[in-house]
Amino acid sequence: MRVFRVGLLGLCALSGCATWVEGSRQLITVTTPPTQAAYCILTRPGSRWTVTTPGTLRVDKSSDDIAIRCSRPGFQDAQAVIPSEIEGWTFGNLAFGGVTAGIDATTGAMFAYPNDVALPMTSLGSAAPLPRLVPPEPSAAPAEPAAPSQPPLPGTLPAEF
Repeated sequence: MRVFRVGLLGLCALSGCATWVEGSRQLITVTTPPTQAAYCILTRPGSRWTVTTPGTLRVDKSSDDIAIRCSRPGFQDAQAVIPSEIEGWTFGNLAFGGVTAGIDATTGAMFAYPNDVALPMTSLGSAAPLPRLVPPEPSAAPAEPAAPSQPPLPGTLPAEF
């Protein structure tokens, strides 16, 4: 186990720690509560992705924040910014005088985005409420049949037959 640790430290000394440990890409899962099937566009300088919620996409890490905008019929469009934050492994680079931080910064491994992004969407509702269908209440006494306004046609049966 000690050999593994020494090897990992040596590898970090020759290249960026975050590049080896975390990588320069990551997955981001996007949801739009309380609805699904929203179409989302994610952008940052030089990059553009699309996803239908709930969905997961793979992005290259960067120091640039990601703008996200989601839309779905019947809901108000929602937008937000996904922040890019410094990865914890970057502090491991400081142990080696910060020389390897340049490698992690170049590959983007020095940064990370949240793994899960929930962008709430608000329903627009309908202009007029839908009518509530209520069945008629049964009456206590059976209704009397209405008297015919005209005599029955010859050869037809009366209604009470």
